[in-house]
Amino acid sequence: MEEPFVVLVPQSWYMRLRSQWPSISVLLLVMLAVSAIAVDFRWCVWLLALAIAWAFGLRLMLPRRRIGWLEVRRRRTDLICLGTLLLGFVMVAVATPRTI
Repeated sequence: MEEPFVVLVPQSWYMRLRSQWPSISVLLLVMLAVSAIAVDFRWCVWLLALAIAWAFGLRLMLPRRRIGWLEVRRRRTDLICLGTLLLGFVMVAVATPRTI
C-alpha cells in the first residue's frame, strides 16, 4: 500500500513561536530570576524554584502534542528530573541566610 501524499505547509515564525508557549513562559521566569540576583540571591533561588515548579506542572498537565520543547524524555523521567531539581533549589533557598 502506498503512503499518502502529504503537503507540508511552512509555518510562519509567529505560529512556531506561539506553539512553544510552555517553554517560553518557563524561560521568561528564569530570566526574571537571573535578573533578581542583583537584588537578593535568596529571591533569585526562590524564583528559579518557581520556574522549575511551573515547568513541572506544565509537563504533568499538558498532553504530548502541546508540550513542545519541554518534552526531553519520557514524561516520568522528565518529572523525576524536574522534581529532584526543584527539591534541590528549595533546599538551597531555605538554607541560604537572610540578608539584612
